[in-house]
Amino acid sequence: MWQLWTPADMWSFVEKAPAGDAAAVLAQMDACAETSWMMNMGPRKGELIEAAVRDRRPRRILEVGSFLNYMSIRMARSMPADATLTTIEIDEETYDVGGRIRRRALGADVLGRVDAVRANFSDAVRTLAKPFDVVLMDHWKPDYARDLEALRTRGLLADGALVIADNVLFPGAPELLDALAVPYLRTTDEVSGQACLRAAADLDEKTLRRLKAERAGIRRRGGDDAAADLREADAVLAAAARLAAARPARDAVSGRGRLVPRTS
Repeated sequence: MWQLWTPADMWSFVEKAPAGDAAAVLAQMDACAETSWMMNMGPRKGELIEAAVRDRRPRRILEVGSFLNYMSIRMARSMPADATLTTIEIDEETYDVGGRIRRRALGADVLGRVDAVRANFSDAVRTLAKPFDVVLMDHWKPDYARDLEALRTRGLLADGALVIADNVLFPGAPELLDALAVPYLRTTDEVSGQACLRAAADLDEKTLRRLKAERAGIRRRGGDDAAADLREADAVLAAAARLAAARPARDAVSGRGRLVPRTS
């Protein structure tokens, strides 16, 4: 599902911000996202990641999935004066508008240390030569595990590198959770842990109920095309059920913050 606002809508907000004022640009991006859903990470997670960048003082940062450069701007303004940021985006429209937004927000001294690449990560990774100290993954969730392994096997993760992956519980990146084998999740954080598991489980239940109701409606109406429609409905329902089963259960996080095994 695509967001309700388009990249052009975002720019209509951002262009009201003064040039070179990153805080004002970010505020306009947040205002756009609050008006109608947009795939921004948002200020709460954004501030956490900026704090991590300031604390780590990385020399090289990699962002996979720039979208409209919200986190590119946040990380670029918080990284050390001698650090560089490489940000990768596959979509042409978001890459173009995101570049305009980034140039609106950042001064020339910082812009010169940001390398924006328009490519699929599987292609871009072949061009990366030096290891990164911080990696932010916010692209296609099923690719997280594969792409993290590509970074590891190519020696592109510095010793002690910090890797941040967004939305691993909702909408979910079960392949990454499997690859990491029982990650540690803090239940007190409202953007992850138990609250997120419950939200994902609630959405899965509502989706499965709706799909089952639609299938029952096809059976009741009958008709010449009912058989084909039922096959299609069965396939959609089966795919939704597989996705729901792949997520951690709503009660998978214990009081100490660890994932516990699914029992069914």
